Amino acid sequence: MLRKTIASAAALAVALTGGFATAATAAGEPVVERVLFSSIAPNSDNYDQWHQGQWDRQNLDGVSVSADGLHLDGKNQIIKGVDDVDSLTELVDSLAIDATVEVGTAWYQIPLYWGPQREDLPGDQADFTTLRKNVESDVDEWTTSRSIRNADDEVLLAAHLSRPIAEIVAILETAAESHSSAVKIAAYGFSSADVNSQTPAEATVATFTAAGTTYDFRKVEAPGSVAINGDAVVGSTLTANSAVVASTTVAYQWFSGETAIAGATGGTLSLTPELLNATITVQAAYSSNDYFPVTVTSAPVTVAAGTLAAPTVTVKGKPNVGKKLTAQPTWQQAPETVTYQWFAGKKAIAGATSATYTVTTDVVGKRLSVQVTGTSAGYTAAAATSDKTAKVKKLEVKLNAKVMKKPAKGDVRRVKVTVKVGKAPVVAGKITLKNGKRTVTRKIKKNAKNVVKIKVWAGKKVTVTYTPNKATGEYTKKAKTVLKKKQVR
Repeated sequence: MLRKTIASAAALAVALTGGFATAATAAGEPVVERVLFSSIAPNSDNYDQWHQGQWDRQNLDGVSVSADGLHLDGKNQIIKGVDDVDSLTELVDSLAIDATVEVGTAWYQIPLYWGPQREDLPGDQADFTTLRKNVESDVDEWTTSRSIRNADDEVLLAAHLSRPIAEIVAILETAAESHSSAVKIAAYGFSSADVNSQTPAEATVATFTAAGTTYDFRKVEAPGSVAINGDAVVGSTLTANSAVVASTTVAYQWFSGETAIAGATGGTLSLTPELLNATITVQAAYSSNDYFPVTVTSAPVTVAAGTLAAPTVTVKGKPNVGKKLTAQPTWQQAPETVTYQWFAGKKAIAGATSATYTVTTDVVGKRLSVQVTGTSAGYTAAAATSDKTAKVKKLEVKLNAKVMKKPAKGDVRRVKVTVKVGKAPVVAGKITLKNGKRTVTRKIKKNAKNVVKIKVWAGKKVTVTYTPNKATGEYTKKAKTVLKKKQVR
């Protein structure tokens, strides 16, 4: 078993970028390019890429990859098509290989043309051949797979004969000149088989260097990383942002602390209230035929409380004493619980903590509003206050004076005065009655029947005035009514 090693260790340094490995080395050193197993076309005539040349093996049968490199089992050749290599001598000088030959022989391969590129001619008559050299040999001996003929079909070099490369170059140039053509290098690569005896061989190629590029076939861990995108707050969704190379699949598992979250195996994670204050990470497991499996873990994020969007709050109803007002909040996200507080001006109304509020006399003259607060587990509370209503108006006093049907003696009459103020329970104040030059005053006490009877003189105008006391005046107005002379009989 022989291992041919590339002289420059620097040429084997590989930098992985987006799954395609390239790295510029120091001046004069080859560029290193990683060749993925999936990029090698099976049994192909396509010279634009690495491929398995047509020989005894097809569909990459007998070709595999490991940490040691590309393994060829049996008669196999792996070559890469080129169209920018002009000098055969310089190409040969650039060749190097890091390979382990387990059985038989491994060979350099250089397919080329010297005529009009006609492969349809039978056997040795085609103007195409492959130059081969034993990778283990330090002797300058190259062998042709087919005879080299000139345009007159004269054999300039028979197939399977070994010659120094300079001699073969001269023969090829002579053959090309006879065709008014030029030598065209079609590809370069390597094979496993004894060229002359066609005995299958077995070899593992770690790297192969040609024309200033070192091709690295060794299988490595899948280069990849994973990060968490998104706001780590309850109610949001986190996304696993994986940087992965081509031909690689990824599987995810989300964690809360050290515990795998059941069912959280997709690229996203919805943050529920149960995850509040949890430390979240995501693992990405990369796998591929081109790479060894590898699992990477993101940096952790800590889940903070979400924020409920504040509602829009309106008040339904008229701000009049005795009327019912209703708070109507509109939520973007319905909270689990909702609380209310009604205000008269800037002061909270004691006990007014439901969605409805019946206006009382205590808030006459005030503008009303309601504050609505929503709470949900895992979220900070959200509150909003409605616009203020118009001022609650004072109650209109209904003052009624009526001469009673049953007359008193002589010119004396009795007038029944009634004071009503909506449904208000208290209308305390005083009644002032003017009858001619006579003035009579009566007090209406708190919780009284609000009815007084006063004697007046017939034939004289009666003026009745209701004046609320200080407390009642907070929510009622002064009222006045008149009985004309003809009404007082």
